[in-house]
Amino acid sequence: MSIIRQGFSEENKLQEKLDFLELELEPEGKYIILIISIDDYASLFDRTSENERELTSFLFISICQELIDTHFHGYSFENSTGEYVCLLQLKTDEEKLFALITEIQSKLEDSLNIKVTIGIGREVHCLRAHEAVSQKLFLGKNRVIAIDSIGTYQPVIPVFDMDKWNKLVLATKTADRESALQLINSLFEELVISRSINISYCHNVCLQLLIIASGLLMDMEIIHNEDLMNVKNNWDNVFKLETIEDMSIFVMKYYDKACDLISEKRNKRSSNVVEKVKDIINRKYSTNLTIGSIAQEAYIASTYLCLVFRQETGETLNEYLTRVRIDKAKEILMDRNIKLYDVCFAVGYTDASYFTKIFKKTTGLTPSDFRDKYL
Repeated sequence: MSIIRQGFSEENKLQEKLDFLELELEPEGKYIILIISIDDYASLFDRTSENERELTSFLFISICQELIDTHFHGYSFENSTGEYVCLLQLKTDEEKLFALITEIQSKLEDSLNIKVTIGIGREVHCLRAHEAVSQKLFLGKNRVIAIDSIGTYQPVIPVFDMDKWNKLVLATKTADRESALQLINSLFEELVISRSINISYCHNVCLQLLIIASGLLMDMEIIHNEDLMNVKNNWDNVFKLETIEDMSIFVMKYYDKACDLISEKRNKRSSNVVEKVKDIINRKYSTNLTIGSIAQEAYIASTYLCLVFRQETGETLNEYLTRVRIDKAKEILMDRNIKLYDVCFAVGYTDASYFTKIFKKTTGLTPSDFRDKYL
């Protein structure tokens, strides 16, 4: 690989090096380089032994070499972990080159169940081939990326304003799934157009996003310290991701689950609040209950209480209080020994005429008419 990267200024020294390595290459020949990168390498080989990895590498090189020998004169070898080089001497047209690339992708997938991204350099431009395959981060996996197809671009360093981060925190905290996922998507779109960044930078962005979500879950006591190890293990998977698309999907799934947990917690809390309030009303309907006094006893803000109660029950807090009082009044009215104004006081009303008005509005009858009708 050093020959290709650095070259030799003197042709005779280059020939000596080729002879020493037993490589049948023409110093004056034209060459093209393919850089083949295994997609999802970390995930595929995470649980395999060293022997298994070496065997896979041997088979990988053998398949590539066999196909090269069919179409071209050249060599295949391992450059680094998960990355291979095909050095091809150009003596044929471009169509055969792309036929070879297609065969390599197909054969590797069929034989080894491995998908690859292939970078194609210009003639004798190995480093440009490496640059091409590095675009997998931005363009996605299982592709053939020619350096000529990338074109020129103006590098842009992404700057995520705090307003966007704050909106993400608020959306997640309120379980606004749609807004949270849209914000995350826009963050990753900024990464895609910023070709000056590397994969480590993208991994760090992912971790920051995961920390935000996990921090909210801890603050809301949805996850606890003992759960952090499982969370960390999940984060470790970030470093196995090779493309911005994969990172975006991973983070979105995490936030989607976080929104589920937060929503579940909020619903459970809302349900508990409603049950607590109903209990207060059922016990104290005969007293001078107000929304303020109920909220104070339940340790909840009045506005939040009214909102939650309406969302959970479909009726307002006042409507529920009135219904309970009128139902109790009906029961008491069945006893003729109890005077009508005593019924009024017994269910929490201090004004008999107002009680009569509310009773008739609810039942269609005055208290006395109700008693006469059902007794």
